[in-house]
Amino acid sequence: MSKKGLEKERLLSFKLHQKYTPLLISSQLLRRLGCGQIDISYVSNNELVIVESKSSGVGVSSMGKVQLKRLERSVALLSSLLSMPVKLKIIAKR
Repeated sequence: MSKKGLEKERLLSFKLHQKYTPLLISSQLLRRLGCGQIDISYVSNNELVIVESKSSGVGVSSMGKVQLKRLERSVALLSSLLSMPVKLKIIAKR
């Protein structure tokens, strides 16, 4: 990711974590279990929200099928472990 993309992700993370309860999830553990690592996550209204931030304005269409499948595995795993609904949001940064 570019420097500009990293900065946008950092600002988005800061904004969301000020408003909601952040949840830190080990990317190492997720990778070991064949899941996708998570950019940003937080809890809102008893639901875990996983945010994938894309530096491209085209959003989900810029993601590979393999990356999306790994993120879907992360959603399933975390929903099972935490016994709560999990929503995946893809935010395209412009």
